[in-house]
Amino acid sequence: MSYITIMILLPAVAAVIGVLLPAEKKFAIKLTSVIASALTVWIAVTMMFRYDNEAPQKLVKQGTPGSASAGVDPENVVDAAGFFNDRYQFVEYTPWVEIENDEGEKHALITWHVGADGVSLAMLLLTSCVIFAGSLVSWSIKDRTKEFYVCLMALVTGVFGVFGTRDVF
Repeated sequence: MSYITIMILLPAVAAVIGVLLPAEKKFAIKLTSVIASALTVWIAVTMMFRYDNEAPQKLVKQGTPGSASAGVDPENVVDAAGFFNDRYQFVEYTPWVEIENDEGEKHALITWHVGADGVSLAMLLLTSCVIFAGSLVSWSIKDRTKEFYVCLMALVTGVFGVFGTRDVF
């Protein structure tokens, strides 16, 4: 499981936990949200440190992928979905629904395909910092706490999905 998948699923799990907890357990709901958002900050910072800024330049120096003179192994440059993987890192590709054509070849209809380049990685880090700060600043909310934190975690799940998704279908 890639870092991005974990970043997307953590707030979703926190939202589900928030739904399952009774509304009277305000402290537990708030704490679940803060812990989930703190973990997303930790994952985003880890990804920033593990991101290889030189990866696109390395591929450009070696030549155009796919050409005979490129000297680049196509298996290392093209990911499982056939996308040129020059800038994206932390890529995960999992087909969910596949169909077979007349020749017996399988083609994916619906896939889970996430990855991050430099810009989306910066947006993931920014979003995780903002949601962590938002969870802490919202600690004083007393009315409809459960609904607020569940909606907040559902919202950030979608935002992480927007910045981490490479292909929708």
